[in-house]
Amino acid sequence: MSSFKNFIPPFLLNQLQYIKAYITFLPHMNLVKQNHIYRDIHKRNNCFILGSGKSIDSEDILLLKNEIVIGVNSFVNHPNFSELFNSDVIKYYFIAPIHGPYTEEHWKDHFMELEKKLPLNVINIFGVNNYQPSTKDIIDKYDLFKNRKILWYFANIVNNSSLYKPLQKDLNLTSNIWSSYTGSILALISALYMGFENIYLLGMDHDYFLHKEGEARFKGIDSSATLLKEEKKVLKQRSQINNKHQSSYMREEFEALSEIFLQYERIGNLFPNKIFNLGKNSLLDMFPHKDLTSLIEGK
Repeated sequence: MSSFKNFIPPFLLNQLQYIKAYITFLPHMNLVKQNHIYRDIHKRNNCFILGSGKSIDSEDILLLKNEIVIGVNSFVNHPNFSELFNSDVIKYYFIAPIHGPYTEEHWKDHFMELEKKLPLNVINIFGVNNYQPSTKDIIDKYDLFKNRKILWYFANIVNNSSLYKPLQKDLNLTSNIWSSYTGSILALISALYMGFENIYLLGMDHDYFLHKEGEARFKGIDSSATLLKEEKKVLKQRSQINNKHQSSYMREEFEALSEIFLQYERIGNLFPNKIFNLGKNSLLDMFPHKDLTSLIEGK
């Protein structure tokens, strides 16, 4: 199949990938069309998106208790998560689409843990793509997150071609949106769809290559969480395979990182003067830096 692709003109290949992604999306159209109620719902509000990078260690995140926050993936395991998210101010929790090599049993256990940790009033943003079984399949099968608010999105648009032209319509949560190596990009797309006036990023450091495997996250993280325990095993196995075949883990990491930064740049160009980086040690140099304490105290 890869050799066949070599004979297709790049422009045509880009179009074929786009069509294929849309066909994959069609069975999920009814699931995401209800997201119209979230379009521009926060036009007069600011939003803080919290990842799990070490730059969070330099900040007092409880300053955000009365702010609208979107927690991303492993942030649920932060020691101050419960206090921050038990608030009268709306809070969102974002989960990227699931993926291999983890098993269905692993994801079931992970979602059961999440259900226990997430307050009832949190709006959950869950992702689906062409991976099977999907997050929705597992949540439905095991009867999880009943009577919880869930915003479902579908992410499958291939956008890493040099011929791909970034379009705002590809960031529309009522349709198919970009695929991405990181949930941070998809959480940012969600915030942009909801129309926040300013979006502040914290803990999106993308500096895993500077740390030992599994040690790039904030201090005090709950390392007993199912997702983190399994992740360490997978990273160790991956390292052993790379060593055996004399291949570079860093080369793979930098290739993925390059694509992630290209997506950030494209989003920044589509939405100028709207996104800011709060991380003192974050690598997101395409967004202007702001200081969290000065921002909150200056309100």
